Amino acid sequence: MRQQKVIYNAYSLGTTAISAVPSVEISAQNIEQLKIGLMGQGTGTTASTLATTLAELGNIKLTVGGEIETLVLMSDLFALNYVLEIQPILSEVPTYLLSTTTDNTNAWITFALPVFLTSDKKVYFYADAGTVAANTDNPVINLIAVFGDKPFGGKPWAVKYQQVNTATQWINPVDISLAGRKILGILAFSTTVTSTSASAGEASAGEIKILVNKSEKVHTAWYSLPQPQCYIENTTLQAILVKYRWIDCMDDPIPADNVQITCKSLYAATDAVRFIVVYQ
Repeated sequence: MRQQKVIYNAYSLGTTAISAVPSVEISAQNIEQLKIGLMGQGTGTTASTLATTLAELGNIKLTVGGEIETLVLMSDLFALNYVLEIQPILSEVPTYLLSTTTDNTNAWITFALPVFLTSDKKVYFYADAGTVAANTDNPVINLIAVFGDKPFGGKPWAVKYQQVNTATQWINPVDISLAGRKILGILAFSTTVTSTSASAGEASAGEIKILVNKSEKVHTAWYSLPQPQCYIENTTLQAILVKYRWIDCMDDPIPADNVQITCKSLYAATDAVRFIVVYQ
């Protein structure tokens, strides 16, 4: 088992919302991943849901030497875990338990941020405040560092996202460059994925293009891309993961010095799309 250490534990963060996690300094000696855990209690009125649980934190941020290495929404990082466990990059998938209508029943969720970092620079973890559903009391958060057996070479992993509003025509390309890095994959989030209307099958990100040095490198379609998978039949989890697709570049990473991404919707969807980019 890898060496692990609790580096942050905060209790009683309030009954209406989790407070923002202040800057937590981390010793950057061979950190493989950071495990993040949240726990709360049911109020005895309404059971918690996975969707509201995933909104308990907003942006999660990791800085190294004052530079932002990772900036990702909690909900997107949760979905990304189901991709990286299959690769396999992470050793386990997220776990969660939802509260019932019985008062003080526990609800919790755990997931991980891949880091692969060895550095003598200052490293800090932050998290923005989220929204706790009215059916959750006394939220708790903890942060655990998992250490590797030996130093990690090169730059740490970085996870960053861009959000755009899609259109029925190709939107202006969005810059996802990160000098000196390579793109290992892109997790795409589509607000709309299906419809019961006449235009069934619509998607906010119907088609996606990746441009390298302004030349087309990848042109793919939403429904041809793999969805993050869980190995058990779980309609609650599937309702979250169905809004994500993975563009896999692990076998042939894309140099990230001059990269843009664009998309257009399928049928009439014109709402938010997020591109969560994993860099090495």
